[in-house]
Amino acid sequence: MSRAGKSLSGLARLASLRSDLEMRRFSALLAHVEAARARIEGLERELRSNYQTDHAFSVEAARLANALAGECSRSLVQAEQDLQKILPSYHEARQSAVREFGRKTAIEAIGKASVRKETPTKPR
Repeated sequence: MSRAGKSLSGLARLASLRSDLEMRRFSALLAHVEAARARIEGLERELRSNYQTDHAFSVEAARLANALAGECSRSLVQAEQDLQKILPSYHEARQSAVREFGRKTAIEAIGKASVRKETPTKPR
């Protein structure tokens, strides 16, 4: 293997490690984003269900439903704010993972092309 081939091989290993690291970071943030979205959906369902009833509301039932809805609404607002705090890091991690994966793929392609160039062709 030539010196350039060894260099490309080393770069490919480094690019692969960086790609794996960025993919793991992205995966962790994706799990947080999915959990936050699931929490928001659950709170929205709970909020809708607070007012759905088969019988007429009494004054006491209406007060209770309003209190529960207020608490649920505050939780929903907080969950949405938490998601908005996570999203910039999530998008940055996604872009970084894509960039590192692309770099890894490009270096591997260059390495394969250089190996084909170095391999002597047999005369026929």
